[in-house]
Amino acid sequence: MSRTHTVYLLHFEPAYAAPIGDTGRFKLAGHYLGSTGATVEQRLAEHLAGHGSPLVRAAVRAGCTVTLARTWTGGRTDERAAKRAHNHRRLCPLCTSSPAPPPRAHRGR
Repeated sequence: MSRTHTVYLLHFEPAYAAPIGDTGRFKLAGHYLGSTGATVEQRLAEHLAGHGSPLVRAAVRAGCTVTLARTWTGGRTDERAAKRAHNHRRLCPLCTSSPAPPPRAHRGR
């Protein structure tokens, strides 16, 4: 029996601003994309408790609200395909009224 995996998109409000050295400039992160074999609710609870991604942990510490914006069936390869596409904002239903379909990893046979 195969295990079901889920890809999920988290939305930060406001976007997390990380300083770039001592330049006075900031790098912004408005989303985090991940995947899990557990339930998304369990994984989100881990993130919010500080036991997940360093980016999510930093966003929470900075006072950002973290919202589960979207999920779709897929595993680690689908997560990587979505990250390589660099379109988190276009995937987010909180940022756009017509979100793009999630990219799928190429599965050669």
